[in-house]
Amino acid sequence: AAACTLVSALVLYRLRVRCRGGGRALLEAGDLLVLGTLMLALANVRNELFLMTSMALALSDIQGEVAGPRARRPLALASLCTAALLAAIGCLAATVPAKTAIEESAAGALSSLAAAGAKPGDAVICDIDVGSELELAGYRPLLDTRAELFCPELNGGTDAWGAARHVLAGDENAIEGTGADFAVVPSGAYPALEDSLSGLGFSLVHDDGTFAVFARKPS
Repeated sequence: AAACTLVSALVLYRLRVRCRGGGRALLEAGDLLVLGTLMLALANVRNELFLMTSMALALSDIQGEVAGPRARRPLALASLCTAALLAAIGCLAATVPAKTAIEESAAGALSSLAAAGAKPGDAVICDIDVGSELELAGYRPLLDTRAELFCPELNGGTDAWGAARHVLAGDENAIEGTGADFAVVPSGAYPALEDSLSGLGFSLVHDDGTFAVFARKPS
């Protein structure tokens, strides 16, 4: 919805400029910059800062064109355009929940992990679905979303994904090789791993249907 609002605003502004004879191109370089950073922001929330920066640059250019020399009250018109865009974004932002259902589940899994006795620095078996959250919480995840983990050439020659693949497939020797006493994985995603964890003395301490937490020594 936010993407459609931004794209529509850009197109409407440019159409106004063309109708008033103040421009020839429907989309200009600044618009393409906004659309490009918008696609990046939709792909990953960490790119929203680039989107906001490009929007500020493009909005100043749009204001200058819409409220051009032919406008009777350029400042008022520019202010109206800015207020309309900010109001639209504000209304959309108000409908976005503070946390998604998956984020809420991940938070619950981290709480259960701490309740089971996990300490900062402990190794935790996981996949990339929750690895970054574990790393931010101070644990040592088996996998997170950093690209270098999947590239031995950038990871000291270590095939991190190869080792993780054996762990997630339920290889007991690989599991023990991690030195981990805890595991956080999507519920039901790795049945072979769950069977091996049970055989190695791990117990299920949390499962809300999204993430399951296992601990070798549950509290």
